[in-house]
Amino acid sequence: MAALKDRRPGVLAVHSVNRFVFSVPKLDEAERFYKIFGLDARRGGKKLELYTYGHPHCWGMVHEGGAKKHFEYVSYGIFEEDLDAFRKKITLCLAGRSRGARQRRCAEPQQRAAHAPALSLARAALHA
Repeated sequence: MAALKDRRPGVLAVHSVNRFVFSVPKLDEAERFYKIFGLDARRGGKKLELYTYGHPHCWGMVHEGGAKKHFEYVSYGIFEEDLDAFRKKITLCLAGRSRGARQRRCAEPQQRAAHAPALSLARAALHA
């Protein structure tokens, strides 16, 4: 994970992808794929946990279910001291969207596309 020494002063940013999760119709096929790809795929019932060899962090999870592959969510790694600033920024963006705004300016134009999926995922995190 990112270390405090890697921070850029005055920049609010995500430092890593913490976990991604999706579902697939056939977990056996996903397990075969990820093992061939080179990941440490660990089966547990109707889910598959994805690790890199030699690292304790679970980077991804795949659940069995549905007729086709479906993206469930992604969580991002941020520094703990940035949590309040992220809450404030996301709350402002969500407020703009709830007033019927088609596109709330949460970032510079070239960054908007990257923020859009995170906004819907962040809604639940703000109320946790």
